[in-house]
Amino acid sequence: MFARITSSDLEEIEFPNILYERRFLLELEYDARSTTPSSSMWSALDRILSGFSSLSAVRFTLGPCHSDPLLFVSYVRRALSSCNARGLLSFEQIIDGRVQTL
Repeated sequence: MFARITSSDLEEIEFPNILYERRFLLELEYDARSTTPSSSMWSALDRILSGFSSLSAVRFTLGPCHSDPLLFVSYVRRALSSCNARGLLSFEQIIDGRVQTL
């Protein structure tokens, strides 16, 4: 979907209410360790998002049911390494109706 965007004016992307389970983390870990990173979905997303020069934020919001949100943060930071290097990534978790920065 992001590869189809032709505007260079994209400033922010938000992935709200991210729900993940152990299977998702295993897939993400496999992608992050892949010997052919150009073939992984996360590497492709990182490459596409890094192409938007006006992009200033990529936010992930996790719901309250995640037992180890910092594990998710760690994996995404590795998988989206170019976005992470540009300081674009931010992570929040909603607990008891309050937003906490991770």
